[in-house]
Amino acid sequence: MWVLPRGNGKSGLVAAIALHHLFTFGEGARVMVVAQNDKAAQRLLDTAKRMVALEPELEQRCQVYQNRIYVPGSDSEFKAVASEQSAVEGEDLTLAIIDEVGFTEQDVYEATLLSTGKRPGSKLVAIGTPSTPRMRDRSPLLGLVTAGRAGDPTVSLVEYSAPEGCEVDDLEAIKAANPAFGDWLDWSAIKATMPPKTTEAEFRRARLGQWVMQSGESFMPAESWAECARPGVAIPEGTPVVLALDGSQKWDATVLMMASVSPVPHLEVVGWWFGEHDPEFEVSHAEVEARVLELAKRYRVRELTADPHLWQRSLQVLQEEGVPVSKFSQTAGRMSPALAEFKAAALDGKVTHGDDHRVNSHMLAAQIVESGHGMKLAKPSKDMHIDAAVAAVMAYSRAFWLGSKRMKKKNRSYRR
Repeated sequence: MWVLPRGNGKSGLVAAIALHHLFTFGEGARVMVVAQNDKAAQRLLDTAKRMVALEPELEQRCQVYQNRIYVPGSDSEFKAVASEQSAVEGEDLTLAIIDEVGFTEQDVYEATLLSTGKRPGSKLVAIGTPSTPRMRDRSPLLGLVTAGRAGDPTVSLVEYSAPEGCEVDDLEAIKAANPAFGDWLDWSAIKATMPPKTTEAEFRRARLGQWVMQSGESFMPAESWAECARPGVAIPEGTPVVLALDGSQKWDATVLMMASVSPVPHLEVVGWWFGEHDPEFEVSHAEVEARVLELAKRYRVRELTADPHLWQRSLQVLQEEGVPVSKFSQTAGRMSPALAEFKAAALDGKVTHGDDHRVNSHMLAAQIVESGHGMKLAKPSKDMHIDAAVAAVMAYSRAFWLGSKRMKKKNRSYRR
């Protein structure tokens, strides 16, 4: 993943990467660039053709056609196509490049990704500018960026963006967001497109590389959450813990989070059920209940907390099995103070976590939405998930309260 503002030479870089792979991968390289439309695809191919024409050694090693570049010596081919699922289906690519992935439909992205992986060393490279709010739900870009920020080992993310909260005319912020600044991208060209000539939201997206969410405030600063990470740290068996369940039925993830009962709770994922968009998937309540009972044998479970919605029967079953249960509704009145406490703890380093990339992804995706009754967490788009963030907030809230609670001493009096 490479994300950066407009005007920084993405198309030229795409053509160069494609040619490099075409000539160096080896036998049978298959390179395809997926562009926004037919004109963009032809423009990318023409750029690559021009690069070949300017280098005699490359020109002698390949055959240039109207719609492709072919290398006879290795039986390798480079094509550029429009962003359509039918143009990608059935391909066996060693390198797939999606240009302007922020404006690529999810089904095209999936077809392109699935066209790779059939041969060792195959890769998908996705390049683009942050999506507009209209495309955010339809494009895979925001989900991929969130996964990359969260440390997903399958996503390598390079992101150029101005610092959040900067002024639109902050020269240092503009330099940070635009690696081509001072080369072919100069200050006068950027200044000529500043508000009010464009809207501030569009300028921030296109020129500063910032995500214009328009649906709430981000809940957790990425840097603060990363500083709380303790990779490899696990809660020892026998430790007093709280279990927090954020349960769904089929579309979202069902997450069981464990937190150590202490002044600085440590968070660890101990259960994860998710259908990965499988329409037939439904989480098994019996499986979740069995996992809780298994953990109760290994840890001192002080409490299992959950929103009873959809899970009332499971809470009753577990309570009858001897697991202490509490209800944690997802109302703004209940979540608002819990969210404030959790965020303050993360900013102060008073909570730690195991650096699970799934939790990181949910945490960084979560946004604050305010109502007349307080704050709640919300998704930035329908295809993203925040269930682990909700479970983490619930687990921390109860674990910190129990860890900070002082036992009251009984006052005894004796008769003489």
